[in-house]
Amino acid sequence: MEQERLQRPDFGILNTRETYNWPNPANDHTYIRFETSEPASIDVTVINPGGSTVFETRAESRGRSPEEIRINTSTWGNGVYFARVRARSGSTSESKLIKIVVTH
Repeated sequence: MEQERLQRPDFGILNTRETYNWPNPANDHTYIRFETSEPASIDVTVINPGGSTVFETRAESRGRSPEEIRINTSTWGNGVYFARVRARSGSTSESKLIKIVVTH
């Protein structure tokens, strides 16, 4: 029982402490890092300061270890962008908003 409690993650589906981008500020690329407690679908949507979507992708997380998605930012203008990382498993979903700064 004690062993099982130690291995169980202390978060829901999306570990918000492990959900961020690096490097920040970004130049030519950035990585979106995330971790889920179980296998889940991951949707990443990035919008520019004008509210237009500049990047979208879907991935499948294996769960229980950090994973990353590389995003090419070389054609984006300087400024602040917002990424929504959403994890879904079954009927449950969780999301986090990340601020990405791009400078060239």
